[in-house]
Amino acid sequence: MPTTKPNPSSDLSIKVIDSDADARVFLSGRLSIDTSPEVRDRLLGILGQKLISAVTIDMAELSYMDCSGLATLVESLKRRTRSN
Repeated sequence: MPTTKPNPSSDLSIKVIDSDADARVFLSGRLSIDTSPEVRDRLLGILGQKLISAVTIDMAELSYMDCSGLATLVESLKRRTRSN
C-alpha cells in the first residue's frame, strides 16, 4: 500500500510502496542536510523489516541532492549489506 509523507517545510516527498518481499521508495524534491534525517529514518525502518529482500530507491524526481543526502543513501546500503 502506498504511503506518501510530504514535509511542507522541506520540499521533499517520500512515497513508499511495499509488498511482501520488497519496497520501492520514491523521492521527489530536495534531498539535503535538512531532509536527509527523515529519509534516513524511513529507509532504516524499511531495512529493519525481516521480510524485505529488496529496496529500490527511485530518485528520478529529485531536483537536488547534497553530500548529506548521498551519505544517507550510502549508510543505508552499508547497514543492509551488514545485516545480510
